[in-house]
Amino acid sequence: MIHHLFILTVLLFNTTNISFSLPLQEWNDIEYKNIRVTNAKNSFYSLGSAEELQKAFGKASIEKVEDEVQGGHGYEYKYEGLEVYFHEKKFDCVTISNAKFQVLLNGKAYKTGEGISRLKKDFPESFKEKKWEYDQGMIRLGITYKKVLTDAFIIFSYNNKGLITEIWIGNNNS
Repeated sequence: MIHHLFILTVLLFNTTNISFSLPLQEWNDIEYKNIRVTNAKNSFYSLGSAEELQKAFGKASIEKVEDEVQGGHGYEYKYEGLEVYFHEKKFDCVTISNAKFQVLLNGKAYKTGEGISRLKKDFPESFKEKKWEYDQGMIRLGITYKKVLTDAFIIFSYNNKGLITEIWIGNNNS
């Protein structure tokens, strides 16, 4: 009986267009340890705990919110131009919205207000796959951990003038 089920399964898969190959990655990636958020005082945060965040940038305005996607509670740590979200006590995402803060990727700084043209040179695959949705452009980079691709991303949002308006780094919780 098991042999017949196996043969039937093989026949079904061989006669359909089902493919088990992984999709090709269409963007560049950055190793997690090579991502830092910095401020004008050259303090940096490496996407760790809330304590590490406040040690780097000082006391934040903190708002506790219900997390409707993951359940439980979230905590938004807010600075002028920077918001960091933690689900319970675990880092989830960071949003940079002005040039007071910048992100260092492999030691190179990127900030809002800059043109996306330098992303073309530094991240050619991601730049080639840029998208325009919801009245903004998006360029996505994958994040790896110990050289293994994760479900986390860096997204550069830009306006119709080609200027970076926001940098988001975080986990895909969809």
